[in-house]
Amino acid sequence: MQILDLRDLACPQRRARVFQTFDALDVGEGFEFVNDHAPTSLYHKFCQLYPNQFSWEYVEQGPEVWRLIIRRSAAGEAIPFQTDASLTIQPHTGEQTNEDC
Repeated sequence: MQILDLRDLACPQRRARVFQTFDALDVGEGFEFVNDHAPTSLYHKFCQLYPNQFSWEYVEQGPEVWRLIIRRSAAGEAIPFQTDASLTIQPHTGEQTNEDC
């Protein structure tokens, strides 16, 4: 099983690498994901983009290392982002946190 260790990647590269790796999987395949913080926001993004297409199994849950197995459980593509013209986005003025990765 492929191991995807994100700890040495810059924050903007992390999600792109995870989604790229997941998109390349066939049904039943998976990879081990290694991170330096809880991937809570990533899990929620997976739920939005790949509903009913993945499984998420923790192997280790911190406090310094999080390891989990992500598997493709069904075929499908990511749901494209739909914009809502009624919403406005305010600029982010604070520092970036690990939870943003």
